Amino acid sequence: PEYTFAPDSRNVAVGPDATGQDFEGAPVTYGISGTVTAGGAPLAGVTIDAGGGHTAVTAGDGAYTIAGLVAGEYTLTASKPEFTFAPSALVVTVGPDATGRDFEAAPVTYSVSGTVTASGAPLAGVTIDAGNGHTAVTAADGTYSLAGLVAGTYTLTPSRAEYGFTPGARDVVVGPDAAGQDFEASQATY
Repeated sequence: PEYTFAPDSRNVAVGPDATGQDFEGAPVTYGISGTVTAGGAPLAGVTIDAGGGHTAVTAGDGAYTIAGLVAGEYTLTASKPEFTFAPSALVVTVGPDATGRDFEAAPVTYSVSGTVTASGAPLAGVTIDAGNGHTAVTAADGTYSLAGLVAGTYTLTPSRAEYGFTPGARDVVVGPDAAGQDFEASQATY
Protein backbone atom coordinates (compact mmCIF):
# COMPACT_ATOMS: atom_id res chain seq x y z
CA PRO A 1 0.00 0.00 0.00
CA GLU A 2 1.06 3.58 -0.82
CA TYR A 3 3.93 2.52 -3.10
CA THR A 4 4.43 2.14 -6.84
CA PHE A 5 7.14 -0.07 -8.34
CA ALA A 6 9.36 -0.02 -11.39
CA PRO A 7 9.05 -2.19 -13.20
CA ASP A 8 5.48 -2.97 -12.13
CA SER A 9 6.02 -6.62 -13.10
CA ARG A 10 8.85 -8.80 -14.39
CA ASN A 11 8.87 -12.13 -16.30
CA VAL A 12 11.49 -14.45 -14.87
CA ALA A 13 12.60 -17.84 -16.19
CA VAL A 14 14.16 -20.10 -13.55
CA GLY A 15 16.43 -23.07 -14.01
CA PRO A 16 19.08 -22.08 -13.22
CA ASP A 17 18.45 -19.63 -10.31
CA ALA A 18 17.55 -16.07 -11.34
CA THR A 19 19.31 -13.29 -9.41
CA GLY A 20 19.21 -9.53 -9.79
CA GLN A 21 15.45 -9.43 -10.28
CA ASP A 22 15.16 -6.05 -8.52
CA PHE A 23 12.34 -3.55 -8.17
CA GLU A 24 12.51 0.15 -7.26
CA GLY A 25 9.75 1.36 -4.95
CA ALA A 26 8.51 4.94 -4.77
CA PRO A 27 5.89 6.26 -2.35
CA VAL A 28 2.57 7.34 -3.83
CA THR A 29 2.21 11.10 -3.39
CA TYR A 30 -0.79 13.36 -3.11
CA GLY A 31 -1.60 17.05 -3.24
CA ILE A 32 -3.42 19.68 -1.23
CA SER A 33 -5.03 22.61 -3.01
CA GLY A 34 -7.24 25.57 -2.24
CA THR A 35 -7.56 29.33 -2.50
CA VAL A 36 -6.87 32.35 -0.34
CA THR A 37 -9.18 35.36 -0.51
CA ALA A 38 -9.34 38.73 1.22
CA GLY A 39 -12.77 40.32 1.33
CA GLY A 40 -13.91 37.92 -1.38
CA ALA A 41 -11.07 38.84 -3.78
CA PRO A 42 -8.17 36.48 -4.58
CA LEU A 43 -4.95 37.21 -2.68
CA ALA A 44 -1.61 36.50 -4.38
CA GLY A 45 1.73 36.04 -2.64
CA VAL A 46 0.50 34.07 0.38
CA THR A 47 2.83 31.29 1.53
CA ILE A 48 1.04 28.07 2.45
CA ASP A 49 3.23 25.81 4.60
CA ALA A 50 2.44 22.11 5.22
CA GLY A 51 5.64 21.51 7.22
CA GLY A 52 8.65 19.42 6.28
CA GLY A 53 9.68 21.86 3.55
CA HIS A 54 6.40 21.49 1.66
CA THR A 55 5.24 25.00 0.70
CA ALA A 56 3.41 26.81 -2.08
CA VAL A 57 2.71 30.47 -2.86
CA THR A 58 -0.69 31.62 -4.10
CA ALA A 59 -0.90 32.82 -7.69
CA GLY A 60 -2.78 35.85 -8.99
CA ASP A 61 -6.07 33.95 -8.76
CA GLY A 62 -5.38 33.15 -5.07
CA ALA A 63 -4.96 29.42 -5.82
CA TYR A 64 -2.24 27.15 -4.46
CA THR A 65 -1.25 23.49 -4.78
CA ILE A 66 1.23 21.61 -2.61
CA ALA A 67 2.28 18.40 -4.36
CA GLY A 68 4.53 15.48 -3.48
CA LEU A 69 2.98 14.64 -0.10
CA VAL A 70 2.98 11.06 1.14
CA ALA A 71 -0.23 9.83 2.78
CA GLY A 72 -0.72 11.28 6.24
CA GLU A 73 -1.83 14.29 8.23
CA TYR A 74 -0.50 17.79 7.60
CA THR A 75 -1.08 21.09 9.37
CA LEU A 76 -1.37 23.99 6.92
CA THR A 77 -0.58 27.57 7.89
CA ALA A 78 -0.87 30.69 5.73
CA SER A 79 1.38 33.73 5.98
CA LYS A 80 1.89 37.08 4.29
CA PRO A 81 3.17 40.26 5.93
CA GLU A 82 0.43 42.59 7.18
CA PHE A 83 -2.32 39.92 7.00
CA THR A 84 -3.99 37.54 9.44
CA PHE A 85 -5.70 34.33 8.34
CA ALA A 86 -8.75 32.28 9.25
CA PRO A 87 -8.42 29.57 10.13
CA SER A 88 -5.02 30.15 11.77
CA ALA A 89 -4.15 26.50 11.01
CA LEU A 90 -5.88 23.77 9.03
CA VAL A 91 -5.32 20.04 9.64
CA VAL A 92 -5.58 18.05 6.40
CA THR A 93 -5.30 14.30 5.76
CA VAL A 94 -4.12 13.24 2.32
CA GLY A 95 -4.45 9.88 0.60
CA PRO A 96 -6.40 10.73 -1.63
CA ASP A 97 -5.75 14.36 -2.72
CA ALA A 98 -7.36 17.10 -0.63
CA THR A 99 -9.02 20.01 -2.45
CA GLY A 100 -10.89 23.09 -1.29
CA ARG A 101 -8.62 23.81 1.67
CA ASP A 102 -9.24 27.55 1.71
CA PHE A 103 -8.15 30.48 3.88
CA GLU A 104 -9.68 33.93 4.35
CA ALA A 105 -7.22 36.79 4.86
CA ALA A 106 -7.77 40.09 6.63
CA PRO A 107 -5.34 42.99 6.56
CA VAL A 108 -3.73 43.94 9.86
CA THR A 109 -4.97 47.39 10.80
CA TYR A 110 -3.49 50.15 12.92
CA SER A 111 -4.57 53.39 14.52
CA VAL A 112 -3.45 57.01 14.68
CA SER A 113 -4.26 59.13 17.70
CA GLY A 114 -3.46 62.50 19.18
CA THR A 115 -4.79 65.66 20.75
CA VAL A 116 -5.81 69.05 19.39
CA THR A 117 -5.36 72.06 21.65
CA ALA A 118 -5.95 75.80 21.35
CA SER A 119 -3.80 77.97 23.63
CA GLY A 120 -3.10 74.86 25.72
CA ALA A 121 -6.77 73.93 26.21
CA PRO A 122 -8.39 70.91 24.54
CA LEU A 123 -10.41 71.71 21.43
CA ALA A 124 -13.48 69.61 20.60
CA GLY A 125 -15.17 69.33 17.21
CA VAL A 126 -12.03 69.27 15.05
CA THR A 127 -12.25 66.87 12.10
CA ILE A 128 -9.06 64.91 11.41
CA ASP A 129 -9.05 63.54 7.87
CA ALA A 130 -6.58 60.79 6.83
CA GLY A 131 -8.05 60.36 3.33
CA ASN A 132 -10.02 57.51 1.77
CA GLY A 133 -12.96 58.07 4.11
CA HIS A 134 -10.91 57.76 7.32
CA THR A 135 -11.98 60.62 9.59
CA ALA A 136 -12.35 61.29 13.29
CA VAL A 137 -13.67 64.22 15.34
CA THR A 138 -11.98 65.38 18.53
CA ALA A 139 -13.86 64.74 21.76
CA ALA A 140 -14.40 67.21 24.62
CA ASP A 141 -10.88 66.45 25.89
CA GLY A 142 -9.41 67.28 22.46
CA THR A 143 -8.41 63.70 21.66
CA TYR A 144 -9.06 61.76 18.48
CA SER A 145 -8.37 58.24 17.24
CA LEU A 146 -8.47 56.91 13.69
CA ALA A 147 -8.71 53.11 13.60
CA GLY A 148 -8.82 50.51 10.83
CA LEU A 149 -5.84 51.84 8.85
CA VAL A 150 -3.75 49.36 6.88
CA ALA A 151 0.02 49.84 6.95
CA GLY A 152 1.13 52.81 4.91
CA THR A 153 1.59 56.57 4.89
CA TYR A 154 -1.34 58.87 5.60
CA THR A 155 -1.64 62.65 5.46
CA LEU A 156 -3.59 63.93 8.47
CA THR A 157 -5.41 67.20 7.89
CA PRO A 158 -7.25 68.95 10.74
CA SER A 159 -10.19 71.27 10.06
CA ARG A 160 -12.76 73.28 11.98
CA ALA A 161 -14.47 76.47 10.90
CA GLU A 162 -12.80 79.61 12.18
CA TYR A 163 -9.53 77.82 13.11
CA GLY A 164 -6.10 77.40 11.59
CA PHE A 165 -3.73 74.58 12.62
CA THR A 166 -0.07 73.97 13.21
CA PRO A 167 1.01 71.94 11.42
CA GLY A 168 -1.55 72.41 8.64
CA ALA A 169 -1.09 68.75 7.66
CA ARG A 170 1.12 65.88 8.83
CA ASP A 171 2.36 62.72 7.11
CA VAL A 172 2.20 59.69 9.39
CA VAL A 173 3.48 56.18 8.76
CA VAL A 174 1.39 53.45 10.42
CA GLY A 175 2.42 49.87 11.07
CA PRO A 176 2.72 50.01 14.07
CA ASP A 177 0.16 52.35 15.67
CA ALA A 178 1.07 56.05 15.66
CA ALA A 179 0.19 57.93 18.86
CA GLY A 180 0.96 61.53 19.79
CA GLN A 181 0.00 63.03 16.43
CA ASP A 182 -0.98 66.37 17.96
CA PHE A 183 -2.07 69.66 16.44
CA GLU A 184 -2.22 73.19 17.84
CA ALA A 185 -5.19 75.30 16.80
CA SER A 186 -5.46 79.06 16.64
CA GLN A 187 -8.68 80.94 16.15
CA ALA A 188 -8.91 82.92 12.94
CA THR A 189 -8.95 86.68 13.31
CA TYR A 190 -10.48 89.20 10.93
